[in-house]
Amino acid sequence: LFMPKTGRTKKPVLHISLNPHPDDKLTEQQYEILAREYLDKLGFGEQPYIIYKHMDIDRHHIHIVTVNVNEQGKRLNQDFLFRRSKKITTELEEKYNLHKAQREKISPDTPIRKIDPSGDIKRQVANTVKMVGMRYKFQTIGEYNAILSLYNVR
Repeated sequence: LFMPKTGRTKKPVLHISLNPHPDDKLTEQQYEILAREYLDKLGFGEQPYIIYKHMDIDRHHIHIVTVNVNEQGKRLNQDFLFRRSKKITTELEEKYNLHKAQREKISPDTPIRKIDPSGDIKRQVANTVKMVGMRYKFQTIGEYNAILSLYNVR
């Protein structure tokens, strides 16, 4: 992998995760097509990249790692990256007839569930900590830990 020695870009690498719906059963070739098309639309299609298929959560997904600097070490356009990425994934969902991504909205009345070790632990813990902070009042770390322990967080 070519990495320029010049330039002041602090983070010369871009990491992207594409997470199709669990009901979208894609082949490795389809994942590769999605990744290539995504990078082209994002403006990183000419950059070196690596695709890694992951199965560590309840769905198969891919990680794309690419270089976000050109050969002179100048950073590529990352303006409005999240917004551009969302637009591209929506286009790809429609083009390939994939399930639409839906963000889970958390509100104060959303039920708090115990952590299920067979699911996405990182997401579950983040949601549980956020919900406990919204719903409970505590004055000490001991009280906070006691509440979290009700939901299998220690």
